[in-house]
Amino acid sequence: MQDRLKIAVERIVRPVDAPATTKLRMREELFAHLLAVQAEEASRGGSDEEVMKRSLERLGGSDVLTSELQASLPWHERHERRMNRWFGKRDGETPVAFAVRYAASVFVLAGVSIALALLGRALFGASRPMAHGAAFGMVAMFVIDAFVLALLGTWCGERVDPPARPVWRQLPIWLAALAGGACVTIVGLGLMVIASRGLDIPGPSRLQWAVLGMVTIAGFLTVLTCYQLERRKLAEWDRLDLTVDEAGEAPRELA
Repeated sequence: MQDRLKIAVERIVRPVDAPATTKLRMREELFAHLLAVQAEEASRGGSDEEVMKRSLERLGGSDVLTSELQASLPWHERHERRMNRWFGKRDGETPVAFAVRYAASVFVLAGVSIALALLGRALFGASRPMAHGAAFGMVAMFVIDAFVLALLGTWCGERVDPPARPVWRQLPIWLAALAGGACVTIVGLGLMVIASRGLDIPGPSRLQWAVLGMVTIAGFLTVLTCYQLERRKLAEWDRLDLTVDEAGEAPRELA
């Protein structure tokens, strides 16, 4: 019975163009509302089928509700979806292809930031101008970091989809987290060397980069755990067969 209610909700929410967390919230709120409607209709009497029919009639047409949900999205969530398409993994994209595209995005952003920094130092007469080689080296370090973390994160993300074991019970994910932390530490030390030659400000110490690497490991595992919990909630809705009709039966093929 509840699966039929969830299917009705999923028909409404699935076409909405919104972030996954927003759509999950929509599903849960709409399902809770539909359960309350069903309880109210059950108190009026009738068979289970009659109660279900009246409940779905009160819910309204799915196309209209989908349009209303789409229109109710705040502006930042509409743009967030577009940003996720650029910085997130796309359907059918391999982990390597995504990591390359993500690193290219970081290359553009870091390159523009460094270029603005060089321009500002030149205009305002810095005591020691940054060498172009040092600037390029810093951009390269950011790109390496982005590529490695994106590759490891995407690969691990594919290993936590239900019904996978919890994150903390998977040795490959722990090894990937350690590799990510080591990458951040090594790249950070490289940035420190480059900054000491091209900048006139002190950079973080070696100990600070080691601490940042450990923080990266903890953050990596925490994010994957949260992602796995979210995927488990979404799996309950993704498995629903929307081809069944309102009576809960799959459509029969025409003779």
